[in-house]
Amino acid sequence: MEQLIESLKDNVPRRLTIDRDMAPPNLAEGDAIRRQATSSCGSVQYRNEEPYSVVNLHLSARGVSISIRAVHGAAALVTIDAMDEITLLEAHQTLTIAVPNLRSPILLKISIGAPTVEAHCVVID
Repeated sequence: MEQLIESLKDNVPRRLTIDRDMAPPNLAEGDAIRRQATSSCGSVQYRNEEPYSVVNLHLSARGVSISIRAVHGAAALVTIDAMDEITLLEAHQTLTIAVPNLRSPILLKISIGAPTVEAHCVVID
């Protein structure tokens, strides 16, 4: 988990959306308690003033009151890891090569249809 957090420290998010009381995200069996309502926060992460990734963060209802306000200035996982009131117990990430949706090439300033890496990261406190 430390390596994952370290890789995100230089990312600077620029918020796009914050939605509350969302349906739970589509998670694999064993990923988390899947029936809880979540809040969602979308952003584009920048490094060296260049768009680096599009992030869709989903926080369980339990973590929303603490975390959604706190993740404005840095990558969410970096911010949450630094919080004393939350102890991260487990994290895993799956990477796949994908063709981005229609919105991502505009946000990332890449060609439509260019391959991207899709990361699905689940963190459990």
